[in-house]
Amino acid sequence: MQAMRNDRLCGAETAFISAPCTRSDHRSALSSMHCAHAKETAMLAAVELQPITLAARSVHRIEKAGGLQVSCARGVAWITQERDPRDIILAAGHSVVLDRPGLAVVFAFKESVITVGPAPAEVPQQAPASAARARADRAWA
Repeated sequence: MQAMRNDRLCGAETAFISAPCTRSDHRSALSSMHCAHAKETAMLAAVELQPITLAARSVHRIEKAGGLQVSCARGVAWITQERDPRDIILAAGHSVVLDRPGLAVVFAFKESVITVGPAPAEVPQQAPASAARARADRAWA
């Protein structure tokens, strides 16, 4: 197996998964493992978010929302931010990074589970709100 990047969940430095070691490079492999485990601790801390369960047609307020990531694990949620004319619809499995520093409001169309936490260091390109709405419409069907 070749060395493989393992940065999917890590917001800090990039960790690597090493190829299996042979007897000749056993000591260097152990040293690499110690480094990888030290980086893994930082990675795990960012993933431990408490899920927030929202009843159908209920609201959750997020104060000082700028830079936070909202993920929808189940259901469909509508998000609006203070001083932002856009509406964001999240279906299960989708997330968005809030870009306004004020209040954000999450409305659950049906029973939903969301998580709110710090955004990853590198944010993948987000789909426009219209694309998220189309996915949500399909999820309702």
